[in-house]
Amino acid sequence: MTTCTSVSRLPIAVGILAFTAGFCCSCGLLPVEATTVPPTVPSTLSEVIDALSSYSAEARITAALALSEYGKEAVVAVPALIQNLHYEANSDVRRAAAIALGELGPDGRSAVSDLTHVLQTDKAVRVRISAAEALGRMDASVSVPALASSLYAEDTELAIVAAVSISLITGEDSPDADSQHGYRVNEEGIPLIVIAARQWWEAEGKDQDWAGGSN
Repeated sequence: MTTCTSVSRLPIAVGILAFTAGFCCSCGLLPVEATTVPPTVPSTLSEVIDALSSYSAEARITAALALSEYGKEAVVAVPALIQNLHYEANSDVRRAAAIALGELGPDGRSAVSDLTHVLQTDKAVRVRISAAEALGRMDASVSVPALASSLYAEDTELAIVAAVSISLITGEDSPDADSQHGYRVNEEGIPLIVIAARQWWEAEGKDQDWAGGSN
């Protein structure tokens, strides 16, 4: 299993094409149905926020990915992104919202409870993966128990991203946590980073008071 660059870190036009064309990587993005031409990228932050309420799912995805161009200013879009996390009609809208929230890092922490809910309940594994990654980038300690549950997920990608996020939040030194080349596995094919995270959780993590965290 190898790693690659998230579409949210690519130039916006390229990122949108990659997202809609089925860009795949271990940091939370899985294939989606390809489209030929993405919607026009809104030119101002206020237009981006308006587009997050569009009737068009593609317009919402484009707007969410465009927020990375605005840095910390994009925090004003958090309420609209939270609404998109619960957009039932299209899982890629939810995924794009999770990615955009993750890009905000700690500035997006008001979405932690919603992202945690998505991680635990969303039927689309690609959405759960993106939510797990976002929680790690937010350094959201209250989400550690939910991330720990994902360590035992059937989907290996989700388990890896959960392990990476736990490592980011807790500072635990895990194998391949900063991997740029892939994840080593044991004889049974289980990634070593997942094994280490499970062992840490069982030995000490589950006994800590994560609900009392500041985030």
